[in-house]
Amino acid sequence: MTITPTTSETQAIYEQTAMAMLQQLRALALSVPGFAHVPALRRRKITTTASLPDAYLHAVSVACDASEHLALSSQITGAELRDGISFSRAFRAVADELELIAYALRGTVAERRYDIGRRALRAYSIAKGVNGSRDSAVLIPHVATMARTLNRSGRKVTPDPEPDLEQQAAKS
Repeated sequence: MTITPTTSETQAIYEQTAMAMLQQLRALALSVPGFAHVPALRRRKITTTASLPDAYLHAVSVACDASEHLALSSQITGAELRDGISFSRAFRAVADELELIAYALRGTVAERRYDIGRRALRAYSIAKGVNGSRDSAVLIPHVATMARTLNRSGRKVTPDPEPDLEQQAAKS
C-alpha cells in the first residue's frame, strides 16, 4: 500500500505546478496569430464554410493566381488561401494534440481519484463495522459525517448549519 503524505507542502507543489502549466498554456495560446475565444453561436454559424476541403481551397487559389480579375473581385489572393490552408493544418494538429493531452490528463485525475476513493470507501466500511473497541466511540461522529457527505441517495448534500448568533444571543 502506497501512502502519500498530504501536507500543505505537497498541496502547494501541486498548485504551483498546475499554475505554471496554465500560464505556459495561455502563453502558447496567445502565440497563435489571431487567437480568440469564438462564442458557440458564432461557431455554429461559421462551421460549414470553415469546413471547406483543403483541395477546394487550393483549387480556388490556383484560379485566383490565374485570374487577377477573380482575385480582385473575390477579395482574396492565391497566396492568402494557401496561407490559410497552412495555418489551419498546422494549428489543427496542435488542437488535436491538446485534446489528446486533455483526455489523458482527465484520465490521470480520474485514476488518482479512483484510487483514493476506493480506499476511502474501504475505510468507511471498516469504520461502520468497528464495535466495542476504544475506536468505536471516536469514530461514531466521523461515520455519521462520512454517511452524510457520501450522498449515495442522490439528494443534495447540505452543509452543516452554522449557528445563528442572533438566536444564541437572545437565549442568553
